Amino acid sequence: MVLTLVVLIGGFLVSSLLGLPIFFAFLFGTLMAFLVDPVLDINYIMSTFFYSLNNYPLLAIPLFIYAGELMVAGKTSRKLINFASIFMGKFPGYLGSLTVVSSAFYGAVSGSAPATAAAVGGGGGSPPKI
Repeated sequence: MVLTLVVLIGGFLVSSLLGLPIFFAFLFGTLMAFLVDPVLDINYIMSTFFYSLNNYPLLAIPLFIYAGELMVAGKTSRKLINFASIFMGKFPGYLGSLTVVSSAFYGAVSGSAPATAAAVGGGGGSPPKI
């Protein structure tokens, strides 16, 4: 078990020092651990991978982000920013305050912080003119 851990970490470090992307460094270290330890079975690894991904909160995050992207495509986020700019007026710190207020409105609509960050942060463009 200790040898497997040493090979796993050593394979990762060697491949990352060679300049490989992080995905290939993890893959190389894992493949080296498979070659060293005969106890590791591919069925065990795949079932652990599947059951760790079969989790409803993990499924909700990309769906909320997708909902945020749909609201960006439908220009709902731009309308919320324009609505928030009515209340904010022009004063120092306008853009920061506008972002906070529009994010609060958007968070109340979507109910998700990742969807709010994806929609308000990914809206792009300049703030509305008053």
